[in-house]
Amino acid sequence: MIVISAKLKVLLPEEGGKRITGIKTGYRPNHVFELTDDKPNSTFIGEILFDDTEFIYPGEEKIVKIRFIKESDVENYLYSGRKWWVYEMPNLIARGEVLEIFQDRK
Repeated sequence: MIVISAKLKVLLPEEGGKRITGIKTGYRPNHVFELTDDKPNSTFIGEILFDDTEFIYPGEEKIVKIRFIKESDVENYLYSGRKWWVYEMPNLIARGEVLEIFQDRK
């Protein structure tokens, strides 16, 4: 696994977000690092984990951990300061920014 620390903002509808309920720790949405012609490209599934709460809601921004499977080429897209989008099927729900990258020892 590759684990990152990231700043995650769950978007409000007026910010383009399509989710009206919160997301729970352990949620595994699509993480999109590139968009081509407004269609997601370079998409990876990553598990979002919160340290201090069970949910975050639209409009909230938190520092979270995200775990990606190392066998994918996601590591080519991960570097400090990298920004990306979080989708639930075709719906944009959040945006993130990589703060720190490390290998999971589990």
